[in-house]
Amino acid sequence: MANQYMELYNQCYLIQYQLDGLNANCTSCDVNVNTQLAVVSGLQGKLDAALSQDPPADDATLTWYRLELEKEQETLQNLQSTRDSAYAERDAYLESSGLNAQIAASKQSFHAYEEQYPAYLAARQRMIDAQTSVGFTHIVFPHGSEPPEPGTLPRY
Repeated sequence: MANQYMELYNQCYLIQYQLDGLNANCTSCDVNVNTQLAVVSGLQGKLDAALSQDPPADDATLTWYRLELEKEQETLQNLQSTRDSAYAERDAYLESSGLNAQIAASKQSFHAYEEQYPAYLAARQRMIDAQTSVGFTHIVFPHGSEPPEPGTLPRY
């Protein structure tokens, strides 16, 4: 049962690891969009300032600001599209991965193992008692044959 639990736990871990990567990508996209918003806002402020001068800035300067603003707005739109795709990918993965169901199955498996562990200890003690009753003084269990104590297993 410990192996079954650890298999479920490892599956949850892998799903969570992939989800963490997708979340990090979403966060990175948010940072990129916010940085680009600041660039666009700064250029818009410069264009507004150039337009509000008395007399207004020359046409070449205004044209340059407008072209730069268009270019940066296009970059912003591309970044927003990338961000939207990243969130959609993360949401689709979260929905398809069944992480919550995996975690629930992992918890259920852990509790079943935890409940069965005392029965294992009792059976182990009966075996030790039987061997000592016939004169064995040194009882050795094969390496790795004993299941781990429930408290030593990782959990969600």
